[in-house]
Amino acid sequence: MRGMGIFLAVLILGLPTVATAEPGLAGTVYSPRSEKGVSEFEVRSGRLVGGPADGRGATVIEYERGVSDALRVSAFAEVEHEAGRSKVGALGLEGVFTLGQVPGLGIDLGGYLALEQSLQGEGGVVEAKALFAKRAGPFEGRLNLIAERSVSRATDFEFGYAAQATVEVVDDVELGLQAFGDLGDSHGLGGRRRGYLGPILQIEAGSRALGGELEFQVGYLFPVGTARADTDGQFRLGVELERKF
Repeated sequence: MRGMGIFLAVLILGLPTVATAEPGLAGTVYSPRSEKGVSEFEVRSGRLVGGPADGRGATVIEYERGVSDALRVSAFAEVEHEAGRSKVGALGLEGVFTLGQVPGLGIDLGGYLALEQSLQGEGGVVEAKALFAKRAGPFEGRLNLIAERSVSRATDFEFGYAAQATVEVVDDVELGLQAFGDLGDSHGLGGRRRGYLGPILQIEAGSRALGGELEFQVGYLFPVGTARADTDGQFRLGVELERKF
């Protein structure tokens, strides 16, 4: 319980009182855990609702494979939605590796590294994340601390976060909160920045036809900080098929 209390404090302090171009949208909060032989096919989508940015969104289509109990790798494509039109904006590769657990606290540690190449002439981006996760009974909390930088031109590092806390209320049904936001760049951290925070619902169900387990996630995140000027929020939907070979 002491470890869960410390983890919750870190999680809350990391939220948008303080990255991507728009936090959230088709993003996810990564777990540092991996399982050998497990494959996942996932589609995540987010769309801004209301305000000047109404209708702008993104969809990520991703295939992931657990190479070992310490490493999983994936390939993904990102589709951009704007002004009633959709186009494939980028392709990328990513890896997640397990680093172990904080002794006495039960907090799992991991790392993330991705390379994304724009198909719209914007060059490439490298992104790194520090991953933290804590389980305690029906509770699970995750925190990702993010740094990204263009590899095509000289730019600042940009920093952000993604966080999630869920509780299993009945078998295979979880309720929780999710948050995404900016933390700053190489010139400074903190201050009033863009962020989103809101409720999510996750449901898992076995599928004999597909030979695996389906997970559905739906949520609505409210804008925080400077994001309030552009939108009333973002609607998020994700579907994932997990199968062990």
